[in-house]
Amino acid sequence: MMNYFYVPLLILAFFSLTQAEKHEIEYGIEDISGPFVKYTVHIVNGITPKPGSPILQFHCQSNDDDLGVKFPKPGEDFNWSFRENLIGSTLFFCSFSRGQQSASFDVFNHDLDDQCKQCYWLVKEDGFYFSDSTKLYQKRYNWK
Repeated sequence: MMNYFYVPLLILAFFSLTQAEKHEIEYGIEDISGPFVKYTVHIVNGITPKPGSPILQFHCQSNDDDLGVKFPKPGEDFNWSFRENLIGSTLFFCSFSRGQQSASFDVFNHDLDDQCKQCYWLVKEDGFYFSDSTKLYQKRYNWK
């Protein structure tokens, strides 16, 4: 009988952490304390502007959060911060388009990017470059 006492407490703890994560994403709160590491994903528009060239747009989301469609200006850094979910399976993915070019891929996947607390994606004319906080970029994906 005593074990059933802890079930509501666990559910309440899970709900509280999930709400804290959503607040941090929506309102940019930097100092939410908790047991989980904070990650930040940056998407930087590194495309050189040329007259008549198509503009970059992208749409990022996770299973819990939809960050909406973005149209960053050249040089602009769109970023968001979050904490892992309780089971450590947080994943954010984005779909990118620029004129007739497109690409979709995971921009944060706990299984792949756990060591990356500041994850940078640089979008260029020839593809997508990834870096951790060192900002030493390596090409990961091409436009389709």
